[in-house]
Amino acid sequence: MKKLSTVLLLIAVAAVLACAHPSDMTQSGPSHFEVAIPAGWQKHTTNKFFLIYKKDPLRQYILAQERPLDKPFKFSKKSLTAGMPSQEVATVVIDELRSDKQLLNLVVIESAPVTIKGNDGCRILFTYGLGDGLNYKTLYLGFIRDASYVSLRLNVAADKDFDRNMQAFNEVVDSIRFLVAGPV
Repeated sequence: MKKLSTVLLLIAVAAVLACAHPSDMTQSGPSHFEVAIPAGWQKHTTNKFFLIYKKDPLRQYILAQERPLDKPFKFSKKSLTAGMPSQEVATVVIDELRSDKQLLNLVVIESAPVTIKGNDGCRILFTYGLGDGLNYKTLYLGFIRDASYVSLRLNVAADKDFDRNMQAFNEVVDSIRFLVAGPV
């Protein structure tokens, strides 16, 4: 019964997301940044995140989020702090991923420091399964900016072309425009 409920929920989410219309820029509710929507992609915005997807939002999407530093992660219960080195941030994020029991066969391929619009951050490349028979590949970028943690991720089902989706992801990352003072 639980699996049926999950499938129905995913179908409902897909139907709602299919109604979203593309635009040039999108900003998530309380976020302090906006990004461009790549050509051929669509968006779905809530007050907690924005999702950019192409055709099938469950198998091919870019997710952008901003969260307060003092808010602990859901599964590991760990928090980030201002000034935390990027490799420590990556360690907390990876621990959160490993603590999520829904992510099956998690394999971290790469974890490295990166600079995003002048902000020191982390880059994590990993694969996982969800029990739906599909495997996914994710490129995750995250950085601390002021009192917030910003993350962007490209998530692609194994049957989609990850490298082809990288161009759209790079466009989103390159287009970040912060709406409040700080590194740009």
